[in-house]
Amino acid sequence: MFGLKKQNCHHTQNKMKCKWLTNHTSIDSTGRVRPCCTWRNRGDEPLVTDNLDDYRNSDFVKNIQKQLEDNIWPKGCEDCRLDEEYGSPSMRTKSFSDYKILYDLSKDHAINPGRDAEIKFGNLCNLKCAMCSPYNSSLIAKEYDDMLSNGINHELIKRKTPNVNAWYEDDNILSSVAKQMNDMTLIKFSGGEPTVNSYLANFLKQIDNKRVRIQITTNGNNWPQKLHDEVAKFKRVKLTISLDGYGKVNEYIRYPSNWKKITNNLLKMKSLSNVKKIILSPTVASYNVHQMGKLCEWAKSSNIFHEQQFHSVYAPSIFHPSHASEKMKKQFENDCKKYKQLKSISSQVLSNGDGLAKTVEYFKLLDKHRGTNISVLELD
Repeated sequence: MFGLKKQNCHHTQNKMKCKWLTNHTSIDSTGRVRPCCTWRNRGDEPLVTDNLDDYRNSDFVKNIQKQLEDNIWPKGCEDCRLDEEYGSPSMRTKSFSDYKILYDLSKDHAINPGRDAEIKFGNLCNLKCAMCSPYNSSLIAKEYDDMLSNGINHELIKRKTPNVNAWYEDDNILSSVAKQMNDMTLIKFSGGEPTVNSYLANFLKQIDNKRVRIQITTNGNNWPQKLHDEVAKFKRVKLTISLDGYGKVNEYIRYPSNWKKITNNLLKMKSLSNVKKIILSPTVASYNVHQMGKLCEWAKSSNIFHEQQFHSVYAPSIFHPSHASEKMKKQFENDCKKYKQLKSISSQVLSNGDGLAKTVEYFKLLDKHRGTNISVLELD
């Protein structure tokens, strides 16, 4: 039942094209510019400047384009490569339909129809999510330092805090980048957690073209009034909410989130008339595959979400959903029958894994430091 194997992925010249590389600009949490949000940084990505064309015309982009033309996976495209090996849609394969839709929606008014950007304002975050790292969470960076100083050791805890180019602290660069967003069809904001500082609200305030579509990915724990007011000025807004379980399960995985605060903030977000879509976006891992049905049930009853999008954890590899127990996978299979949207992640969940031992070992170290209890996840 659980013996599904990765599918061989043979590419033709056309299959290796990617719209993200030609249409998208992504400023990551370290202040480097990369092809898309799933790109795995190698350290040679260009730093943000006050002119984003510097990135688009760079040797970095040209080299990636050449690799794709030669039918070679660039090293940073590992997540797409793995998705396609599992026979699942990847960011790359979805880019053709996604960008066609984006182009059609904007060709009558956008200066550069079909072009979009993603902006991250560093790694500042209000949570320490189980699957995350210092790269995207300042709180995890601090926690790892504290754990190491207290003699708690693990290969994941040794992950270092990246050097962050805080371009957003330079008013001139932030203003210049914001003004270049007037030409975009869509601007996405993620983190870290984009709602926990003033940069996002200030950035939005400097975008004059309020027809630009805005998308914000948030964990839902923070929704300040200043940001609410700036978001309200745009014509169309999409909100992607990162929740990995219902109630206490999410509070454990996305520690130290507060479920009541999240639900109140979601209602406030939904009150905005320009918010056209709210998406539930769980990260599916070895420790929560069996909890997805409960989350889907709550999402349906809440009447908040317009869509659900599920994503597999590939790194750290110990959290890949294939490592869930057979009992947990059986629960996931049963949930798939009721909630069809779960099938998008089934090939990853139901493939062969090595079990939960490494996940449990790591979580018990976190429990020791945080005073939490892994029993909330009901892994047995």
